[in-house]
Amino acid sequence: MTNAISKKKIEFFQEKILGWYKENGRAFLWRNKGLTHYQYVIAEVLLQRTKAEILAKFYSNFQKDLPNWISFANADIKKLKHYLSPVGL
Repeated sequence: MTNAISKKKIEFFQEKILGWYKENGRAFLWRNKGLTHYQYVIAEVLLQRTKAEILAKFYSNFQKDLPNWISFANADIKKLKHYLSPVGL
């Protein structure tokens, strides 16, 4: 007996999940195409600590204030606390 999943089953699942997302998916800035690795990593790390709805409230401002690794590394502690304290970091 094989554990292989048929291509037909995979395609069926893909269609169902993508259809569900079209109807129910939420639009968040970090889901936009063309983001940098930094933007994806920051969103993923912050989403580990808070709900997407909460992150959505400050993600845009966070990206404007700290648009890359260098700005993040050089940021004043007060600025980092402003963004990270509300999510428990």
